[in-house]
Amino acid sequence: MKTVQKAVMALAGAAVLVTGALSQPAWAFNFQQTDLILAIYGNRTPGEGAEALINLSDLTPIGQPGPIGDVDALTNPSQTYTFDLSAYLNAPGVKDLNPASPDYPVRYTVMGVKADPGTRGFALKAGSSTNLAGTVQASNGAFLTAMNNWAGNINDSNAPNLVTGQNGAVLGFTNTNSMTSRMGLAEKLNNGFNVTMGANLDQLLHIIKVDSELVDDPAMAMGQAKLFANGLFQITGGQLAVAPIPVPAAVVLFGSGLIGLVGIARRNLFGQTA
Repeated sequence: MKTVQKAVMALAGAAVLVTGALSQPAWAFNFQQTDLILAIYGNRTPGEGAEALINLSDLTPIGQPGPIGDVDALTNPSQTYTFDLSAYLNAPGVKDLNPASPDYPVRYTVMGVKADPGTRGFALKAGSSTNLAGTVQASNGAFLTAMNNWAGNINDSNAPNLVTGQNGAVLGFTNTNSMTSRMGLAEKLNNGFNVTMGANLDQLLHIIKVDSELVDDPAMAMGQAKLFANGLFQITGGQLAVAPIPVPAAVVLFGSGLIGLVGIARRNLFGQTA
């Protein structure tokens, strides 16, 4: 195991990620150390393309009493959390509704940073459609630097929340605080990883963890996530189960009506027979 010390960068990162975001008002998208961010991006149509940025650590999953919080808690192997992010996915500009050439499909990924006392560095979590567990991602310190700089430059005027009471915003993809501007067009998170760190809608996202200090250690598997075309987002520290297709309420009501009609018909038939 080779340990590369970057004490100055680590201390600077801790200061920005902890104090920078805490000073932001509640009506602005913001994040800090231990938060897990979801980015929905891909539409690069000039004058139209936008990206959604959601702080999952501040968002309440479906069926839960409140936010889960910590990046590690959101990747708990024994839990699966589901979020309704349809407002963000369907926000103007996030989807390419005029898919001329070139076509810009919706992409998504997750990102998170947390101090690791054991290495005196930072544990970095991110997702890719490729299972990168066991691979070496030797430039992950560049990802940490980008996260540090990003957290210290977001405020209420340049990243207002889309939904009142939720920590999430929709920004133009050319905005200086968009994921694309901060992490680059190559989807390698500021070249902190060797491959594309993202997935398409309805495509499985494999979450990994690397360390800013242990640059030649293999990445560890940290769970899975999936953003569905209907706007639901699921995440777990284990493996996602195959989700059943939700039955629309109208279909349920129609089916209930048919059952009721059958019951009435049977009663009438039996009454006539009697």
